[in-house]
Amino acid sequence: MRVLQRLLRAAAALVVGGVLFGASTASQAQKDEVTVLGIWPMTGPYADMGPLLNRGAEIALEEVGYT
Repeated sequence: MRVLQRLLRAAAALVVGGVLFGASTASQAQKDEVTVLGIWPMTGPYADMGPLLNRGAEIALEEVGYT
């Protein structure tokens, strides 16, 4: 269970880091919307991790208010 929590936190940190990096450069660029895409494994040997990674991304985006 701890491994899953660490993986979920790592995925959330990556998403938040990417969003924050994009937000810091957005002030220098155009003011258009940015689409964040996550590609998670939903089939195959890593299918059990897909929903966890997706939920981690959702939590990270909720924490920054989807901005």
